[in-house]
Amino acid sequence: MVELKADKDAETAIRQIKERRYAGALQHYKGAIILVGINYDKASKKHTCLIEKI
Repeated sequence: MVELKADKDAETAIRQIKERRYAGALQHYKGAIILVGINYDKASKKHTCLIEKI
């Protein structure tokens, strides 16, 4: 699952996936679920990424 943010942080993106329980849509899926939070900083034109396996 991927959540994109602009001018926030990658941790906020991962937190949103968890708080809104997006993975609930995959409750019958038997494999590993990977959460990816990506933030793009408009000023610096750089991105940060956080990956978490649940």
